[in-house]
Amino acid sequence: MSDNKSRELVARVADSPRFQKSPRLRDFLLFICEHKLNGSSAPLHEQEIGRRVYGRRGDYSTGDDNIVRVEARRLRKELDGFFSGEGAGEPVRIVIPKGSYLPVFTPREAPVQAVEEAPRRGWTAVLAALALVSTLTSVWLWSSRRPDSNTTQTAPLSGMTVWPSLLDPALRTHIVLADATLSLIQDISGREFSLAGYAARRHLTGLGTRELGIISQRPLVGLANVMVVSKILQSEGCPRGNILVGHARDATARQFQAGNHILLGSRNSNPWSGLFDEKRNFRARPNWHSSAPAYLNVAPQADEQSVYQAGPASDSHYGVVSFLPNLNRSGSVLIIEGTSMAGAEAAWAFLDDHAAFTALVRKLGLEQQSGRVRHFELLLQTASIQGTPKTGAYVAHRLLNEAR
Repeated sequence: MSDNKSRELVARVADSPRFQKSPRLRDFLLFICEHKLNGSSAPLHEQEIGRRVYGRRGDYSTGDDNIVRVEARRLRKELDGFFSGEGAGEPVRIVIPKGSYLPVFTPREAPVQAVEEAPRRGWTAVLAALALVSTLTSVWLWSSRRPDSNTTQTAPLSGMTVWPSLLDPALRTHIVLADATLSLIQDISGREFSLAGYAARRHLTGLGTRELGIISQRPLVGLANVMVVSKILQSEGCPRGNILVGHARDATARQFQAGNHILLGSRNSNPWSGLFDEKRNFRARPNWHSSAPAYLNVAPQADEQSVYQAGPASDSHYGVVSFLPNLNRSGSVLIIEGTSMAGAEAAWAFLDDHAAFTALVRKLGLEQQSGRVRHFELLLQTASIQGTPKTGAYVAHRLLNEAR
């Protein structure tokens, strides 16, 4: 079986409902399968899986903490369940032999034909494409985090930036990827889900159509998010061992009380930014589906608008960079979002332009005596040509009121 066919099989298994309900077990499967399909001859050790999949420290004791062995038993059971149920028609099985964590792709002698009502042709193509993007993104993320990756590091995140605070080796940094599935569901259904509704997973039930129900089971990630993560992980000096990359669907309110966090995506795709609304002046306007996406200016200053509303598709877009303390002020949170993908990309591009950002920091007085950057909000405006944003232009900013 070719590697491409094997990866397609892994995609179908990982995107099945039983693995969508267990995101960490899905990560376990993707990690060990990518190790196998990359052609590595090195064995997979329990401690490495514990560190890479379950966030354990590099020197943790596998004798005291048996999480990997317990989860490996669960994974074998779920794989057996998949290939005897919804995957009964697969000509090849994925097997994890006892005593090993390296998967084996085993052909079946007589595959059983699975019978299922096929969705309409248009939906079939959409779902197949979405599943492929989701799986390739997941595999890429695991690949980019491997310490032995051959990827060349880019220039350091230097200049006057937020990175010394966010990539502090003494703290864990969680990168929370936008939920493209949520955005898609809201766009199709015209419904909008609050943070409370999203946290309670109400966006995954009662959607009304079979197609939306199928889409809801796939935690998709946009390619723009992948590009941002790539830039961060490949940068010189980035403490990769302290960075955890996760999907918005798997986040919890409790995790934002400690450590550092980077949230990617608009309110439409990453509702967790709503946890910090009380600290922010530029807030996403509710009900994006009943009116044009916009940011409310809670306390307008001279020559500022009370609402910054996105224009037509190729006209104005707004992006916001918010650099705030976490919920208990023990770390920092960076939120990169926009009224559209173009707005969010422009916000990231401005933050990543070290010369321009450093000049603005000094002009606005955001620099601390320590050389780090004070907590702030930054509103930018941009336009796009065929979906590609131009450079973001400064509109307004706020220093964080630390008393809030």
